[in-house]
Amino acid sequence: GAQGLVPDTAAAAAATLLSSPSLLEASLQAQGLPAALSVAAALALQVGVNYEAMDQSGNRHIEALGHAHLRQLPPNAIVISQGDMITNAMRYLQRCERVRTDVLLLDETMMTYKWMRDVQGPHMAPWGIRFPNELHSPVPMASGTYTMEEFLALNGHNPRHPIFKAGAWLGDSFKVPDSGVPSWYTVPLCLVSRVLPRGQAMSPQEWLDFHARPDLFPEEPNHKRYDDYTWESLMRRIVLEWRTKVVFHFSNLAVDSGRRDLMDQAMAEVKDILRLEEMVESHKPKSYILCDLHNAVAMLLLRMQRFETTEAELRESNRRINLHFSRYLALSPKDPAELARGQERALVDFYRANPGWSRSILSEDQHRQAASQPPPPAP
Repeated sequence: GAQGLVPDTAAAAAATLLSSPSLLEASLQAQGLPAALSVAAALALQVGVNYEAMDQSGNRHIEALGHAHLRQLPPNAIVISQGDMITNAMRYLQRCERVRTDVLLLDETMMTYKWMRDVQGPHMAPWGIRFPNELHSPVPMASGTYTMEEFLALNGHNPRHPIFKAGAWLGDSFKVPDSGVPSWYTVPLCLVSRVLPRGQAMSPQEWLDFHARPDLFPEEPNHKRYDDYTWESLMRRIVLEWRTKVVFHFSNLAVDSGRRDLMDQAMAEVKDILRLEEMVESHKPKSYILCDLHNAVAMLLLRMQRFETTEAELRESNRRINLHFSRYLALSPKDPAELARGQERALVDFYRANPGWSRSILSEDQHRQAASQPPPPAP
């Protein structure tokens, strides 16, 4: 009887029944069951087969994302957000759970509507917000609009209300030079960035102390359970992207300070990110995500050569640089002619012509110059 079936066999049998409604109906009616009971039995079978996959009662991923954004902010901060999921994750916690209501959440997209200033503006008085004009436009337009550069000039210098960015600048979507904020730059802090005027630096120790805190990033959702079109998949992408931004800031500080331990920490982190992305992307013959991460690993290895002194260390380092740049070229969906003109191709060709190369690729001056450059975009 049914009690003799093992679970896999039972699931297969139920799936066969559900894929053939006429077979299910015939089976039930043969036993003399009424039509209503037949429908109930069919529904029960569907619940039994699909319950585990559809059960979201324990899904707290987006809530955790909102908490991770808000809990890192100092008291009375202003965060300018961009993106529905990021904004709504924080807004839900503030409006419904009364979490971190001292933080002012400004949706940059909503700032492009006049009603944002007229309706919401009066409620922003505790943070001293002033709007330069009626509505925000990332591209300078006719009278009545203001740029983010102009907004920050009015509101970005108050130490009681430091400004942070969650998500990209809206100017990036319009390919505005310098993201539309040429007088400002951002420093990654977990899932947000501190917005600072150029010329004002964040103390390296302050940044390191911040990232010494436990559990800065929320746990990434299981990629096997959520497909590419879910918020959970997008959350996973956001978390790994920001982890990569933090990695390159670690490497910048390592080169500036001459601390090998910071570079080792950056390398361990980016390798873990690559491992997590390979779980999702490795079946694809071409992948922007994986090729960019292999490029990132190779770039970190180049920077790490500053700390390597023996021929054996440098020989192994060059072998790994060649490996990751080769993987970048193999996985990149870019036009092969474009790749052939790139520096990555030139380095791989150099290594092919010079197997066992045991010297640093960059000179000391080049190492210092590389440290002064901004990190490559996160994948």
